[in-house]
Amino acid sequence: MDSFTRSLKRSVDAALGKTSPWGKINPLVVIGLTEALLDLHLSEDQMYAAVRSYVRQLAAQVHPDRSPTNVTATRQLEIIEALNILDDRAAFSYALKEFRELKGEDRKELAILRNALSNARTKLEGFDARELKLAQETREFEGHRRRFEVDEETRKNRVVYLEETVENFKGETRDLRASRSRWKKRYEGINEYLTLLSSGDQTRGGGVHVPEARWAVLFSLILAGVGEKRVLPVDKKGDWTSDFTRSVQDLRIPVGTLLEVQEQWPQLVAKFGQTDFTDFGRVYKPWLSAYKLSGGKPELLFGTMRAISGGFVLGSISPDRLKIGRQNLTHNFNIDQLFENLSPNLVQGGILVSRTVKNVKGERSSPKKLTITQSRHLIVAAG
Repeated sequence: MDSFTRSLKRSVDAALGKTSPWGKINPLVVIGLTEALLDLHLSEDQMYAAVRSYVRQLAAQVHPDRSPTNVTATRQLEIIEALNILDDRAAFSYALKEFRELKGEDRKELAILRNALSNARTKLEGFDARELKLAQETREFEGHRRRFEVDEETRKNRVVYLEETVENFKGETRDLRASRSRWKKRYEGINEYLTLLSSGDQTRGGGVHVPEARWAVLFSLILAGVGEKRVLPVDKKGDWTSDFTRSVQDLRIPVGTLLEVQEQWPQLVAKFGQTDFTDFGRVYKPWLSAYKLSGGKPELLFGTMRAISGGFVLGSISPDRLKIGRQNLTHNFNIDQLFENLSPNLVQGGILVSRTVKNVKGERSSPKKLTITQSRHLIVAAG
């Protein structure tokens, strides 16, 4: 079941009153269960016994009576609520079914990325073989040229022809080397992205791992004149408006972070364009948008859907990898820069990268899926 079908099913279940007892986060995910348990091929009764025993031990470890120092109060509450839910056999069966669907979708996504990586590797190997062949042919032509120079008077025209041929092959070799270099950088970038995505490593480049991110605040330059009314996040005194405060209150953003965002807003407006910014006759206006994230799926809480419209958040381009300027808020990165520098973490001050698949009409009006990658929105804060 893909992400769209899963979202549609939840909406239908909610309309029919068939909502899950735990809301949007599966209790098996809360306790840190991995898909490795599914690969053991245990019966549901065996899984229930194993999970129930584990979650009871976990709840005992984080119980307030033990005064744990490395567990927050919020985390304690999440584990205790998961224990209460999973104690119910029927609730466990429902949670296990949903967990299997979630992990099945993750495996499909990983298989798609691995297939793309395999195709890139095959092309890279083909370029290497072509380069070797062209190098061998170049050496052969060089040998012909030296032999014809012995009798330059009589073979002058032939030498000129061969020199031109050699130069053509050299130019093709240079082009192939440049193309090989681009594909190699793509391969290395995709490989690093997949490695960090699978490991959940947040130490390289910092930021918040996309699957674990719960919210993000973005700064954007949006093309004016499309008919959408802009709602400012702060009033004339520089304080948050009631609309913004009410929209993000459920995200539980730390007060210190909100103060930092409040200070950055006028600085970002000053840096990227005061009231509006004109580029080749097109007028852009600064926006601040807040999104709720769940497994990389964005839900708009404040701002404009033109920042990221549905789809899936892939990660970000860190300012440590590429210099971020005004043009990055009006134009997407090219595909080479994207593959070489994409990180699965949301890095503050970086450019958010998202992917959307849309259905468009193809040849003879047949349906066709179009994948759109966006990278034009600055990450002000994420958590």
